[in-house]
Order: sequence, then C-alpha cells, then structure tokens
Amino acid sequence: IISCVGAVRPTNLWSDYLAVPLWRLFRHNVSSWCKDRSHPYYVHYASTRKVLGFAEREQLKREACAAVYAEEDEMQPREIPRIRFVRVSDLCVTQKPWDFIPLVTNTLHSMVFRYQDMTERLLEESKVLDTVILRPGDLIDDERDVNTTHVQVDATGKVPCPARVGRDDVAELAVSAVMFQAPNVTVFEDDGDITTKQSLPLKMALGVRWVGEELDPYPSQGTKRDGLPDASKCMNKALNEYRANQNRAQRRKRKTKANIPVSIARYASSRRRSLKPYGLFVAVPVYFVLWVMLQNMIRYIPGYTEKVAPVLARIRDAVGSAIMAKVPSIQRWSRNILRRSNGKSYISF
Repeated sequence: IISCVGAVRPTNLWSDYLAVPLWRLFRHNVSSWCKDRSHPYYVHYASTRKVLGFAEREQLKREACAAVYAEEDEMQPREIPRIRFVRVSDLCVTQKPWDFIPLVTNTLHSMVFRYQDMTERLLEESKVLDTVILRPGDLIDDERDVNTTHVQVDATGKVPCPARVGRDDVAELAVSAVMFQAPNVTVFEDDGDITTKQSLPLKMALGVRWVGEELDPYPSQGTKRDGLPDASKCMNKALNEYRANQNRAQRRKRKTKANIPVSIARYASSRRRSLKPYGLFVAVPVYFVLWVMLQNMIRYIPGYTEKVAPVLARIRDAVGSAIMAKVPSIQRWSRNILRRSNGKSYISF
C-alpha cells in the first residue's frame, strides 16, 4: 500500500478560530463541527485509519488461514509476509511546533502538520503491518542530474535543511520501499519466569533529500558523496542502518530490564508517543493578533471612552486576579507533568 495523499485547505477564520475560541483549536477530532472533506483530519488521519484497518484485518485473515492449513497438515505454521504500508509524509513533521515554517503553515492551512503527526503515530502503533514513512523536504518537478546530484535517505527520519527533492525520486523510493525484502525482527520477551518469542513488524521513518554541490538554480545541499545514485541502493543502506539501530535498541532494552522491575518496564514500553502541542503555538499568535485588531476597531465606537473602556478595564482586572489566584495550582500541575515525563516529553494538547 502506498499512500501519498495531501491536503491544501485554507483555514476558515470563523469556524476554526472564532466560532468556539480555543476549544476547536485544541481538539484533534473535528468531525463534530467540520464536514469539509478536504480538511487535513479527513484527508490524512481518517482516510489512513480506515485503510489501515482494512489492511490489518486482511493480514490477520492470512495468518489465521496459514495456521489452519498447518494444523491440518500437522506442520509448523510458516511465517506469512506482512502487508507493507508506505506513506509519503513531510519533513516539517520533525521540526519544532514553534519553528517558522510549521507555525505559519499550521496557521494558514488548518493545522495540517498536527494531522500528519497523528497519522505517523497511527502507523507506528500498528502491531500487524510493516510501515515505512518517507519524509521528503520541498518537492519540486525538476529532473535530477545524475552526474552532479545523488539522493540521500536517512534512517533517523531527519535530514538537514535545505532539503529539496524531485517528485520522481520520491515516487521511486516509495515503490522500492514496497518491493524490498526485509526479514521480520525476532525478539525474546522475558516476562518473569516465561520467555516468549515475538516477531516484530518493520517500522521505518526515512528523511529524504537531494545532495550535491551543483543544484542550479537552487543552492547546494550537502555533497554528492552523502547520497547514492538510485532508490534501490538508498533503501538497502537505510535498511542496514535500521537493523543496526534496532540491535542497539534491543541491547539497551535488555540492560534496562535487568535494572528495573518488570512491571515498570512494561508500563514504560506501553506509553504512547506524545503529540506535539501544535494547537498551543498557533493559538498564542492568532488570538494575540485578533485581540490587537479588536482593540483598534472598538476605539472608533461612539462613547468608547465613557462606557466601553471602563467595562474592559474591569474585565481585565477580574481575569488578572483569577489567573494570579490559580498560579500556585498551575505551578504544581506543571511540576507534576515534568516529573512524570522527566522533563523531556511534550505536553499534549
């Protein structure tokens, strides 16, 4: 399965920001108030969730059929190749929510990177399918000059900026990601006195860009030797890096389990990856600008100085007093959040 959907829905100022201030901006599910099917929630998240559900059911059906046939023939059940889901995402998902490009894009295009991030987490949490996420930088229609430019693929999911890459090369990488053969990673889970064998699905996230010193009319991006000439070689290199990273992660996991109780290790491994607080960093500049605009507009209302200004001053003082009264509880809440997350995870909104 190759998913390369995209959404370019301009933000609706009234429905997204003003109709229900703050609440809709912090809510991830928009289905209760937005019926526009071009919204990134439907295009990225809801469509992927539906297709992923179909694929997982098909995978489980294949495995059940193989187990039944093996039982009838009195043989060991053979391992069924997993269905692979390849998604073309965006490199900006790896950036901070307050960086310039994600902030402006989310503000003007309906929080698109929030739903990109939600979709990636949905694929990462699938325990049935192999998933490969491609994160290209800026997509361009130009053809690559194979004599001066190579393709760089990084198994960490990130590549440095600038990160322009041609659409044709991303398409070739998506096809290569579906076609290459990768054995399932087998681990042994030690749960107290019982050791179980578990086959893990493939989970890869790849950053993609062109590299070369001569990218006219664009500036250079790295050096040619940082990349490889074609998609198949890039995928082989990324797969080797992925296996090395998995081996290191398994060694760290075994060392950690040797030093902490089994129940704590199981809880830590079951925690979901936190979503980035995109809503917070869009709400602050948007509502600040709207407040400044509103203040400048109401100054022209007749009787503003005598009637409107005193009322606004009383409201401001009341809100300030309420906030100051809540400061100790907010501080305790923040300390508890940071203590539970060791100060490293994002606070999810």
